[in-house]
Amino acid sequence: MSAEQRVPILVAEDSEDNRFLLQAYCKGSEYELTFAEDGQKAVEVYKAGSFEIVVMDVQMPVMDGLVATKLIRSIESERGGKRTPILALTANVMPNDVVQAREAGCDLHLAKPISKKGFLSVLQQWKPAS
Repeated sequence: MSAEQRVPILVAEDSEDNRFLLQAYCKGSEYELTFAEDGQKAVEVYKAGSFEIVVMDVQMPVMDGLVATKLIRSIESERGGKRTPILALTANVMPNDVVQAREAGCDLHLAKPISKKGFLSVLQQWKPAS
């Protein structure tokens, strides 16, 4: 698959095991994952790049995913650009956690662990139309 056809996705995830798993899920797919190990790095990488989807862990060191999501939404407002889908992927699954993710600016709340089929299905639903 050529670079033009790849769907660039930013994944903010502090767990090396989870990063490895998500990379394995996307091997051979149209998705090109770029990883950030904490929320602060995710915001920096987002500012410098161009992504069609952001997958955001909530509990991370340095800056959590909710704060990072709010900052990304602020950057989008400043730039006047399109809204990037931000998908919270987290073990925090209580109703209040879902509300907090939505209030921070996440478009969808996904529970860990997630299956390969589930993850790829969600990416397919949120990727931009060709």
